Amino acid sequence: YNNNDIVKALKGTGLESLVVLNLPFSYGSKAVRPYRHRETYLQSSSFNILKLRFLKEAGAVLNCDIDELVLPSDKTIFEEAKSSRAGYLRFKGRMTYQDVDQDNEILHKYGFHVLENEPLCPEKWCLVPNGKMKNQFWSSHSVLGLLWESYYTDKKRSFLHFWHVSSSWKEDRAASVDGLLEDHKLRSLLDDTYGV
Repeated sequence: YNNNDIVKALKGTGLESLVVLNLPFSYGSKAVRPYRHRETYLQSSSFNILKLRFLKEAGAVLNCDIDELVLPSDKTIFEEAKSSRAGYLRFKGRMTYQDVDQDNEILHKYGFHVLENEPLCPEKWCLVPNGKMKNQFWSSHSVLGLLWESYYTDKKRSFLHFWHVSSSWKEDRAASVDGLLEDHKLRSLLDDTYGV
C-alpha cells in the first residue's frame, strides 16, 4: 500500500485527524541481543516520532499493524485502556490464514482458517499517551522498562494476525499453508464485519 491508498481507505471513517508518516528506507536486518531495541526497521524512531509529535494529545493509542484486527468486545479497546488502572493494556493475538488456493484475492475477510495448536502471537498494546505510561518508550509488543509485563495483559482481549495479508517483506507469505482448519465462528465474524 502507498500513502494515498491508506489516506483513501481511512477518509470517511470518522477520524478527526489523519497523519500518514512516510519512512522511505529499506527494511534491514532485525537487531539481536544485547541490542534488541535498536531495530533497523526504524521502529523505535518512528514510535518516538509518533509519540512526541503526533499522538501526545490522543485519548488513547492502539499499536496494531495493517495485517491485524482487534476482536470486538462490549467496550472498545480505547475505552478499556482509558479505564484501566495504568492506562495501558496488552493483549495476545492469534494467527489466521487464507486458503490461497481457493481465493483469488488476498483480503482480511478470507482469513478464517487456523492451524491446530499454534501458539499465540506476541502481544500488541493500547495506552493513554498522557497517562501513567507517558515516560515509557514504545515498542512493537510492549512499552519498554516495565517489570511484570504479564500484569498488564488483558486475557479477555485478543487480536487476529492475518498471515497472508502481507507484502512478504520479511518472509514469503504468498504460498499456501498446509493443515488449515476452517474456523466457522471466525468466518461468521469476518462475514458480518466485511460483508459476504
